[in-house]
Amino acid sequence: MTEMWRTAPEDVRTIEVRVYQDGRLLLRQLCESDEEANSVVDHWSEVEGVTCEVDDLAFRHRQTDILEPTPADFPDEDAGPAVPR
Repeated sequence: MTEMWRTAPEDVRTIEVRVYQDGRLLLRQLCESDEEANSVVDHWSEVEGVTCEVDDLAFRHRQTDILEPTPADFPDEDAGPAVPR
């Protein structure tokens, strides 16, 4: 069972398992470990016509990860107005 409250969410992985049959989504389950995700995939792989997709959703931005915006490249003020051709 997954834990509802965490003290350090940046330390926990989140893995999404999606189970499809004939292009229809049957199940979307969030897992906290590779082992848990493998268990879900193993369970559903025994069902005929089912495919599983697994994505790691653990990428989280921290305040220190966000890059500073770069200033826009404005046209030179001394160039004068643009002349249509």
